[in-house]
Amino acid sequence: MKIEKHLKEISPTDAQQGEFLLAGDVGKTNARFRISAVSQDKKLIPLLSGSGSSATRAEAFLPVMLDNIKALLAAAREAYRICELDRAVIGVPGKISKDRQSCTIFYLDAIIRLSLGSALRELGVRKLLLLNDLEGGTWGVKASNVRQFKRIGGSSPDGYLPPERFVLGMPGSGLGMGLSLDQDIIIPSEGGNILTMIDPRDKEERGIWEMFHSRFTAVRDKREGYLTYNDITCGPGILLAAQCLVEQPEYRGIDRTIAGQISSATKYDGPVLISKLAYEGNELCKQVFKLFGRFLARVVQSICLVTLPEALVLGGRIVIENQELILPEFIRNLPRHIAHGEYLEKLPVYLIENKDLNLDGATYVAARINS
Repeated sequence: MKIEKHLKEISPTDAQQGEFLLAGDVGKTNARFRISAVSQDKKLIPLLSGSGSSATRAEAFLPVMLDNIKALLAAAREAYRICELDRAVIGVPGKISKDRQSCTIFYLDAIIRLSLGSALRELGVRKLLLLNDLEGGTWGVKASNVRQFKRIGGSSPDGYLPPERFVLGMPGSGLGMGLSLDQDIIIPSEGGNILTMIDPRDKEERGIWEMFHSRFTAVRDKREGYLTYNDITCGPGILLAAQCLVEQPEYRGIDRTIAGQISSATKYDGPVLISKLAYEGNELCKQVFKLFGRFLARVVQSICLVTLPEALVLGGRIVIENQELILPEFIRNLPRHIAHGEYLEKLPVYLIENKDLNLDGATYVAARINS
């Protein structure tokens, strides 16, 4: 784990009497943590941050997460003489139990159920609260500075920022969806797992669906071949779409070296490669991100028409780093093909340019709750 120290030292009084918080954002690819202090005058002081890899296999999820936390706690003891943490708030990619001590996480080939409270107490954490990862991101929107919101769509005037009633969409290694219904009402969501709507008249969309069937045997066995937005509007989905288009007749003229790079890429390096090629002008890769924006608009349509938010917020590293490639097609498709397109055409749409949104949200919640 890579650890960054934010403060040289803390006062002996704060070391002995202050509160210490752990915030975490643990995905299926990367994990990030932060230890902060609440000083005697109630100021929140970031002390240490850590980032590392998460587990790609279900059985390794808990051991890898605990190893990352141990490394950060060891650094906190050495740097600041901190032996215990008052509370931890950790976002994980799955369904959270009512007592917020355990979670159910869905992998392609397995479902794991983890109880984390006792494991963290053994490491010196007195109190644990688990969040769905996009529940943390939704709190992160509420904790954000108004200057972090970039208006990208909708004809209605800006309302109060941060908004109170909004939908959050954050593509990453999967598609995360968050819902805020009021100032303090956050709804955990697995909305990214909605089944994908494919336009059967569109050859490219149909080709992606057929490739999903042919390549992902484990997924086909689990879901009888259904394709969800969680599969396509995400980092691995970018690679899936590119590898599909490479095989289409209209792209056979693509440089064979580039075609080979795309065909042999993995879900870890493929999205970065395709983004690089798109920004260099490669038409196939630019089309991949147009398809990404189109599919993202469709799933957001569904969530917005169920919840009728006052605003829509997009975030996450993929959208932030590829906004010129994704957002024009997203905004164009958001109000299309549905009865209430006028509502979505007016809906204020924002990009929040904060790559630590989930982690900031977990820190915000940890600071708000009582020990």
